[in-house]
Amino acid sequence: MKNNNSRLEALLILSNRNKLNRNAILGGFETKEWDSSERAGTYVNKTRFLYDCSAIDLENMNIPWESGDLDIVREDGMLATIRANENNFLFLVWHDRFPN
Repeated sequence: MKNNNSRLEALLILSNRNKLNRNAILGGFETKEWDSSERAGTYVNKTRFLYDCSAIDLENMNIPWESGDLDIVREDGMLATIRANENNFLFLVWHDRFPN
């Protein structure tokens, strides 16, 4: 993955009308399974998500690892987790891989 954006923390895409194609989404990334030596099993969210111009208050919410979550690593070593199913796509960037 080639990108130097260091500001992105989390991205949530919800789809109520059209089902998302997990394989098509993940096919665009070189993914790997979670490695507990590389990051914690729970992501501490500090991002306020926006939905239809209103905020979903998920700040300071812990997001535990789920079966099917996959990790990607950018060339500079920044790690992110992708969770994708037919209704949502969640992209979490690990600025702190082992939060307290």
